[in-house]
Amino acid sequence: MDILSNYILVDIETTGFSFYKDEIVELCAVKVINNKIHSNFSTLIKPINKIPYNVIKIHGISNEMVKNCETIDFVLPNFINFIEDNILVAHNANFDLSFLQRDIFINLNKIFTPLYVDTVSLAHRVLNLEHYNLKSIASYYNVDTKGHHRGLKDCLILYECFENMNKFGKTKFYKFDFKINREKIDSSLLKVQTKLF
Repeated sequence: MDILSNYILVDIETTGFSFYKDEIVELCAVKVINNKIHSNFSTLIKPINKIPYNVIKIHGISNEMVKNCETIDFVLPNFINFIEDNILVAHNANFDLSFLQRDIFINLNKIFTPLYVDTVSLAHRVLNLEHYNLKSIASYYNVDTKGHHRGLKDCLILYECFENMNKFGKTKFYKFDFKINREKIDSSLLKVQTKLF
């Protein structure tokens, strides 16, 4: 496969790890054109529920920081306009894209099934490491990880890592189509009553 030259790096931070009850509190994307950073999209988001203390310790996003921010329904249209129909690149893509697919359907009533690259899978194909988290891959390529676990910084770290792995020409695209079980989603997150898929 040819080296991927145009794509969008995506990263989210959330209130927790459960797709069914947790929320996005930071949404970031970096647009790459001809393998060079072109522009970025980065915003904090006010969730419906409070961010737990143990999660704040991970990404550093406090309830105070998001209390005056826009909610996800106002943020998503701008995000969709920014990414357009580009291929998305994310680390452990199922996590980020499943939250986005859920929220885009709930708030915009649109089906979100982008083409994407999962850099975890790519790293397994081109590297021989003990661990394949973003910090381990960044360490392998001597990429500075200070500020790791914030959306925009993680996108910039991922850019450096992906560009190095991208040179192997082993990048594979997938179409994201996560099947949502509506009954398991916390009712406080639902803003439309349409049955999901």
